[in-house]
Order: sequence, then structure tokens, then C-alpha cells
Amino acid sequence: MNVPVDTNVVLDVLLKRSPFYQDYFKIFQLADVVQVSETTIDNALSLCWKDFEDAVQYSAAKENGITHIITRNKTDYEASDILCVSPVEFTAKIDETTES
Repeated sequence: MNVPVDTNVVLDVLLKRSPFYQDYFKIFQLADVVQVSETTIDNALSLCWKDFEDAVQYSAAKENGITHIITRNKTDYEASDILCVSPVEFTAKIDETTES
């Protein structure tokens, strides 16, 4: 499964922010990198979202056929037609899959 991870989640892991770090680190053990191109930026700008970084992540997800975005700020993606999940929800899904 390919999913982009919102910047706030990346910062939680890099800065080892409590209480997020332990659960979120699982996500980074499975990490893929998605390319952001000039087209991605153009598409993000055309969205006119209030948060440009979220628009870029959404555009990159759309371009790569990604089905989920991991974020702590689901409300930032209200205009998204891509399912947004919290890191806790995503790691629970990972745990379910590995237990099956």
C-alpha cells in the first residue's frame, strides 16, 4: 500500500514528539517516497487550498494513484476525495493485516 505521510507526522517522528513517536515510527519502517514534480506543484496551486503543503501532498497522491493520506489534521483535507486516516488508524490497519 502506498500512502503519503503529512509533514506533521514526519516531524512527530523526527522530533520524537510524545505521545506520537512510538506508533508513528512503525509507518516509517515501511516508507516509500513519492516524487513531487513541477506538474504536482501546478496542480496543487490550481486547487487554491489554504494550506499549500496539504495541496501538494494531495496532488502527489492523485498523480500516483494513492488511496490514503496519513495525517493528524484530517480537517485540512475536507476537499479531498482520497481517504485520510490518522497515524493511529493506519498503524492499527497495519497490525490487522500482519495478524491475519
